[in-house]
Amino acid sequence: MVNFFIKLYHFLQQRKFLFIGFLFILFLTLGYIATKLKFEEDITKLIPNSHKSEITNKVLQHVNFADKIIVYLEAKNNAGEDDLAEYAAAFIDSLENYKGNYIRKFKVELPMMK
Repeated sequence: MVNFFIKLYHFLQQRKFLFIGFLFILFLTLGYIATKLKFEEDITKLIPNSHKSEITNKVLQHVNFADKIIVYLEAKNNAGEDDLAEYAAAFIDSLENYKGNYIRKFKVELPMMK
């Protein structure tokens, strides 16, 4: 793998116009992709649609979230509820260590487990 990058470096070093053209095309492509990005500000779309989440969605639509960040954790594969709770606790602890002036308080809510 290292040899590939060394050969590529030597190839492009001898053909600087090709490198500049490639770089220009790369920036144009990335710029085009960046203009197509769309950001969604509706936080209720992050919560899965279910009977349990209807009340949460109603509350979220009526609360101002300009200064709040919501982190939604979901267990995948064979992870159990205990694993998810342990991970969430470790996540909050790590944020507590670095909160400084940017985080005033945490509010942790656990959904009703099955």
